[in-house]
Amino acid sequence: ATSEASLRSSLINLFKTARDTKRSISARRNAWSALKSAASSKSTSTKKVVASLLPDLGKELFEAQAIDVVARLWANHAKKMQAIDAVFVVRPALTLALSKEGKKAACDVLESIFTQAPVAYASSCLPNVYDCLAPLIRDDSSTVRQAACKAAAASLDKEGGSVASLLNALRELVQTESDPEVASIACRALGVACMHIVKKEDAQTCCEVLGQRASSSKDSVAVRAQAAFALGSIAKALVDNHSSEYVGTDDALRILEAPETRVRASALRAAGYLVALRGFDKASRLSDALVDCCADALTSKESSTKQAPPKVR
Repeated sequence: ATSEASLRSSLINLFKTARDTKRSISARRNAWSALKSAASSKSTSTKKVVASLLPDLGKELFEAQAIDVVARLWANHAKKMQAIDAVFVVRPALTLALSKEGKKAACDVLESIFTQAPVAYASSCLPNVYDCLAPLIRDDSSTVRQAACKAAAASLDKEGGSVASLLNALRELVQTESDPEVASIACRALGVACMHIVKKEDAQTCCEVLGQRASSSKDSVAVRAQAAFALGSIAKALVDNHSSEYVGTDDALRILEAPETRVRASALRAAGYLVALRGFDKASRLSDALVDCCADALTSKESSTKQAPPKVR
């Protein structure tokens, strides 16, 4: 476009073309593609023009179920998008998208809303967010599962209330997921969910499945490190809440022996909180291993050529 005015006019016309059922499928598809590019553009002038069309354009995009475009607008223009009515515009559009087509994009929108919008607005957009996300965490598509886990982690950072259905879905996914990227994000989300765990049996089961993933030789370093970190998050939450409940996993000892820096650093954090939770006298095997591991990292060389990595120290 030669000017901001012409770009504004072009975007409006593109939206009309995209929604015009009389136009060819190819023309409409190209129009939606152009709108997605504009929505995610980093160009200062383009962002300025797109922002000037909001929130009205955003409202119409929600109503048109153009959730993939909306997701990009939320990522780049969160403040403007928050002016869109959460109850009467955002909620019905997201509810429909999460149950039919557009699941991945709808999860992306949810992640942006819970990351960037105030709690009150985010909660109004989808009050039953956990029940909506739980089935998507079990979706056949790994892309949808990954997006749902990201949305779950973002919503758990802000939301309260019962998370039983979401917790069960995440725990099952951590146990069974074969895609490393999805497994890593699922472990992270389960670690965030620990803040909402109220039953000892839930915390214990979560610790066990995370310990198994953290010590599995079949998993990537990223998955094992994230699982070990999430294990530490659960123990930390219980310590911070001055809980008298003890949870643990025999895998904690094996994780401390991991050769990879990322895994071992997260394992040290987890072991520290697990020992703090139970006490040195009642967790003697783990506390002895923890002290030995820390002593080796801080006072001696791990090999003849180099010291323990800074992250481990």
